[in-house]
Amino acid sequence: MAPAPDRSAAGAFQGLLLLAVGPSRLLSLAIVAAYGAATLATLLAGIPPVARWLLVGILLADGGRALRRHGLRSGDTVREIRLRGDGRLRIRAVDGTLADCTLLPGGLIADWLTVLPLRTKAGHRYTAILVADNVDPAEFRRLRVRLRFPPAQKPPPTKA
Repeated sequence: MAPAPDRSAAGAFQGLLLLAVGPSRLLSLAIVAAYGAATLATLLAGIPPVARWLLVGILLADGGRALRRHGLRSGDTVREIRLRGDGRLRIRAVDGTLADCTLLPGGLIADWLTVLPLRTKAGHRYTAILVADNVDPAEFRRLRVRLRFPPAQKPPPTKA
């Protein structure tokens, strides 16, 4: 039987952190609200009808893609995140592909939302969008702590 995970403050920095990412109602609602507001604004704008309907079509198509990809977790998205105590990061995509990743700058770490821009060694980019309802709350907290306070890097050896 496997030992229970360490939930102490020190445990947030040690060992393997495994996050299974599922669908999110909160993220789906946010996507629908954002694209709905943009579509409404486009319909109410004083632009020619042809351009207006073209923009509405583009917004609806892109909103459907964003909802399917990020809200419903299909397509080329992250299904699982593994963060080791030494800071190494590995993801599993929805299609089952495992890849070692580098965390790129420009992410967001908030209490209810975390956005992780990632790049694999092969150069493929992923964006993991984590919301409080699509991951385990305790693991979500541990991830945010690790991201805010990354492990200290060992200084390079000096020549005497």
